[in-house]
Amino acid sequence: MSLLQMPRRIRRVLMFVSLALLVLWAPVRQLYAPMEPYKSSPVADMSPISYMRGTVPPTPGELRVISQEPLKYNISFSGESLEELQSLVSDLIDVMTQPTYSCRKFVSQGGTSCQKIFDGQKMVCLDMFESRPSNFCMVYSFGVGHDLSFDADMGKLGCQVFSFDDDASHDIYKREPFPRVHFIHVRIGASRDVQLLNSHDKFNLPHMYLYRPLDNIMYLLDQFRANIDFLKIDIEGTEFDVLEESLFKTDVLERTRQVALEVHLSAFLDQNQPIHHLHHALTNYTRVFRGLEERGMRLAHYEPNFIKPELATLAGRTFSLFSELVWVNVKLKVTPKYRMPSNKLIDEVELN
Repeated sequence: MSLLQMPRRIRRVLMFVSLALLVLWAPVRQLYAPMEPYKSSPVADMSPISYMRGTVPPTPGELRVISQEPLKYNISFSGESLEELQSLVSDLIDVMTQPTYSCRKFVSQGGTSCQKIFDGQKMVCLDMFESRPSNFCMVYSFGVGHDLSFDADMGKLGCQVFSFDDDASHDIYKREPFPRVHFIHVRIGASRDVQLLNSHDKFNLPHMYLYRPLDNIMYLLDQFRANIDFLKIDIEGTEFDVLEESLFKTDVLERTRQVALEVHLSAFLDQNQPIHHLHHALTNYTRVFRGLEERGMRLAHYEPNFIKPELATLAGRTFSLFSELVWVNVKLKVTPKYRMPSNKLIDEVELN
C-alpha cells in the first residue's frame, strides 16, 4: 500500500512522527558533531560564536553591531608622539584581542537573555577538562552579583564551585544554593581589607565589606597548593590591581588551567585627560596582559561587551573598553588533588 492509499488519520500520524524525529535529531546531531578547531575572532571580525547550549545566540546583525559613537580625545600630536602612541595602542589591542590559543570546543556556561542579547555567560574551553589527570574539577568564581547561573552550570558539569561576593543583599543565600556550589561572603582584593560602606540595596544601610587576596582564601580553605580548573574574575574594574598587586606575586595563576576575565579599561573613559595619562594607561594595561602570558596563559577567546558597549578611538584605532577574555594555561603546574574544606574552614574565611 502506498502512502497516498493509506487512511488520512494514519498519514497524519506518520507526518507528526516524522516531524518529531526531525526535532529530536537536531540537538543529538549537534552533540555528536566532530570537534572543529575554534579560534576567537578579533574585534575587526565579529563573526558569531558557536554555542553548545540549547539557546542559540542571535544573528550577527542583532548581536554584533555597536552603533554607539566612540569616545575621542582632545589631544594634539607631533609626528613622533603620534607614532609612539599608535605603537602603544596597537600593542594593547593585539595582546587583548588576538587569540594565541586555538580551543577545539567551547561551551557557554550560565548567562541570561534580554532582548535577544546574552549577558553573564562565560566561555569554557573543554580541551582542559578532557586533558585533566582525573575527573576532578574545582572552580573559583569571584563577583557573582546576583547571577549564579554560571556557577550552577559549572556545578552541573561536575565541578565543585566556590562562589564569592559580599553585600548586605547576599545574606539571603544559603551556604549551598545549588548542588556542588558553595557561597562564601567575601570579596577578592589585592590585600586583606575591611571597608564600612553603604550598601547598594534600597535601604542604603552601612555594610562591612571584607576583602581577601586569593592566596589567603586558598590557605584558609586548606587548598593553598591545589590546582584551580577555572578561575572567573568579574569585579567591575579592580581586576588589574588584583592581578598585578596580588596574583602576580604568588604562583596561583601557574596552578590555574583557565581564567575568565571581564576587562574594564576604565582609564580611557575621561576624554579630556593629558596625553601622558593615556601613555601611562596603555603601558599599564599592556604590562598586565603580558604578565599573564609570562605565567603560561594564552588568550583563547575575546568578545566585546554588547550589553553596555563603550568604544574609544585613539591614534586612529577603535577598540572596546569593556570585554570578556578567556585565557588558557599551556604551562600548568600540576599539584596533588585537594580536600573539600569543612564548613568550619569556610566560616573562618568570612571572619574579620
